[in-house]
Amino acid sequence: MSKFRKIPATDEAYKQTKIRFADIYEDFIRFNLSIQDKEKVKSGSGKPDSYARYLIRLVILYEEIIGDKLLEIKTFEAIKKIEILRDAFKDEFRIYNIREARFPNAALNSFISYVAYLNSESEEMIDNELNYDINKLDFGEDIIEETFALYERPQKKKPKIKVGSLYVYPRNRLVVYKAKMKSNWQCEFNNQHETFTSMVNKKPYLDAHHLIPMATQDYYDNTIDFTDNVVCLCPTCHSRIHHAIIPQKLEMIEVLYDKRKDLYQRHEIDINKQKLESYYGIF
Repeated sequence: MSKFRKIPATDEAYKQTKIRFADIYEDFIRFNLSIQDKEKVKSGSGKPDSYARYLIRLVILYEEIIGDKLLEIKTFEAIKKIEILRDAFKDEFRIYNIREARFPNAALNSFISYVAYLNSESEEMIDNELNYDINKLDFGEDIIEETFALYERPQKKKPKIKVGSLYVYPRNRLVVYKAKMKSNWQCEFNNQHETFTSMVNKKPYLDAHHLIPMATQDYYDNTIDFTDNVVCLCPTCHSRIHHAIIPQKLEMIEVLYDKRKDLYQRHEIDINKQKLESYYGIF
């Protein structure tokens, strides 16, 4: 008998779990409705409600199969636990996913997007402040080369720090500056894009952006604040990767990921294109 049982909405475990996570259930639906509205998806598709229902089912299955009660699900730590169902029971999960019209896998990917979105606002604000500070500085390139070797090997993530009222993961300015040097001070999405000249260092003005967003750092044991994960973009492209419609975001992610997909292993970061897309609300 399959570990992945059928769970109707009338099931007592379903009703109790939905009550436990009622606020998240409703907010998750609102999140998916907002994406549906932005992308002009037919409003009667029913996917937002279905994703929320299958999230509840995945929580139940995790607790029943693994024997571990989830006290909080709105975190990347909880997502990593739920992913055990997909990774440790691959064949059974695949059959279950097909049986349920692929909603379990889609719901999990959507929930990853949701949790990344919850963390993204504060992280984007910190990134903007970092870019502002970096573009006021002019590191000597000899200093960069002498110290940079320290940051090229895999490193465990550092604890969060308090910035104002927020707790965020620290960023290293040397990492960002080195990324700009490696980009040859050109937009990495399209090196023909023109920008203006910074009056500080007399170089083209670029924004730095963590391709695996810092909003997802909780998901990883090692830091994702390393040069190979920092893409340098003209200001228009930086705004685009944050705020564009999905097809325009997708084009950027595919180009930027393909350029560095083989570099993540050296930092012991497990990432693929599908997971990266989910961090940007694409699933």
